[in-house]
Amino acid sequence: MEFKQLEMLVAVADERSIIRAAERVFRTQPAVSMALAKLEDEIGADLFCRTGRSVELTAVGTVMVEYARKLLALRDEAAERIGSWRDGSCSRVSSTSN
Repeated sequence: MEFKQLEMLVAVADERSIIRAAERVFRTQPAVSMALAKLEDEIGADLFCRTGRSVELTAVGTVMVEYARKLLALRDEAAERIGSWRDGSCSRVSSTSN
């Protein structure tokens, strides 16, 4: 499972269209379809019901999108926090646990 797949999953869920999602994530429609098929294969379940030109989330897809949003938010949070230490210093940081 890769962040790009999760970004595509969220985009398709939001747009309800693979074509519009592909435009949103700057990929081709076949690339998005293949990434989602690979993700479905990894998970072992369908994430979408494909009906003509639109797609609807399955129950598994709904849960997966919730987790994808959380994972992507954590990735962004970590990148932001780490970005403040990119000056090359060797300062120590105490960890905090929640």
